[in-house]
Amino acid sequence: EQVAPAKTSVMITGETGTGKEVVARAIHRSSPRANALFVPINCAAIPAEILESELFGYSKGAFTGANKDHMGKFEAANGGTLFLDEITEMHPNLQAKLLRVLQENTLERLGSNRTISLNIRIIAATNRSPRQAIIDEKLREDLFYRLNVINIDLPPLRERKEDIDSLVRHFLKKHAVSMGYRPPEIEQQALNILEAYAWPGNVRELENMMERAVVLSNGQNIQMKHLPLDLVKKVGELKNTDFETRHNETLALQPNIEQLEKNLIMVALEQTNGNKSKASRILEISERSFWYKLKKYELE
Repeated sequence: EQVAPAKTSVMITGETGTGKEVVARAIHRSSPRANALFVPINCAAIPAEILESELFGYSKGAFTGANKDHMGKFEAANGGTLFLDEITEMHPNLQAKLLRVLQENTLERLGSNRTISLNIRIIAATNRSPRQAIIDEKLREDLFYRLNVINIDLPPLRERKEDIDSLVRHFLKKHAVSMGYRPPEIEQQALNILEAYAWPGNVRELENMMERAVVLSNGQNIQMKHLPLDLVKKVGELKNTDFETRHNETLALQPNIEQLEKNLIMVALEQTNGNKSKASRILEISERSFWYKLKKYELE
């Protein structure tokens, strides 16, 4: 809310999949530029020689194949926001030209000497450490200071587990509605698995998994059986084998035994598609005892 109203340049940093473009779009939507275009471009996905013409545009005859005038991303974003994703992958020579545009708020198309005035906001993003990229000569230091007026660092999803619940419900609603379903609920044991997972693919991986769950559930409530089996097994293995690392906060025997017991029950339920009779047999306990533990751990 504080960042959105200004024209100030923003640098968003974070691992791949943490939602950098989502944040950039949110800034744009909340800004006075919301009615103008948000123009994204991935600097890592386009070869350097093509990226320059994509950004600056070109005039007819500027080079072989330039059969007509072409508006670049800068002009397209005039009055709005230009999002430069993976800025550290842009060639240093092109970074120098970008810096000049930012300083002068003007540009010239390739093959033209006509100056075009610009009124754009730049939001840049990278999955690298910008200062390390400067040391590695992947990012010009002067451009960094020009872009990094406001820095937003997005921590990986594994470091903000408290956001998983709200993100899960957001993505379930988004994809259910797009498929013509009502927004589903998610059962607690499935949510527990998601909150225990490390999310190497971050928010992007979580969204893809929630889309998959909506498809498999046909729009019904999400259960553990709608999650990938390898994820459930991985969480179970992590909880069972990484005991010491994950229990630094307490060595008290009882709470740790209870947590292990709860995890095993969740894995058994997943393997039996929620069949409680079969799950109790896998765990080698009576059904009566199994039902007691379900109630105890709020897994009903």
